[in-house]
Amino acid sequence: MEISISQQIIPKDFKYFKQISKKFESNIIPHIGDKITDSFFKDPIEYDVVECIIDYQENKCEIFLSPLSVETESEVNYQVDIAKSHGWETLTGGLNHE
Repeated sequence: MEISISQQIIPKDFKYFKQISKKFESNIIPHIGDKITDSFFKDPIEYDVVECIIDYQENKCEIFLSPLSVETESEVNYQVDIAKSHGWETLTGGLNHE
């Protein structure tokens, strides 16, 4: 099954975010509450699965992790660059519309 893991990188002021994603093949399907680790993660080294969407017809599973909180908008971009070097890609980004 194709597994897609997504995570938002959000600064403390929560006015701007970027979403990253990484895909892989696995027969193991994560569940809400499971912890996921990756070479990109340093502190903490694992993140909780907060949402899991399974499409059996397409043989795909989308996993959403708890957000990565950073101090500033520039750190968001720094973390995205590091994530890319670990096989992640940028999906979306935008403004929080609160």
